[in-house]
Amino acid sequence: LDFLLSHRPFSAFALTDLTVLAFVAYDTFKHRRLHPAFAWGGLLTIVSQPIRFALSSTDAWMQFASWLVG
Repeated sequence: LDFLLSHRPFSAFALTDLTVLAFVAYDTFKHRRLHPAFAWGGLLTIVSQPIRFALSSTDAWMQFASWLVG
């Protein structure tokens, strides 16, 4: 647990990637093919990580997050 906390946010991205890849492997094994929606969704999740990381500390995001929290 200390390793995950000391390497944030990259450990969170790695856990997300591993989860997506595990579900892709499961879906492919179970159905003998990967459903296109699952492939596109997994790809979007993994590819969007650097963008989400870059936007996470912008003023616009902080204002939006503050608005969400209330």
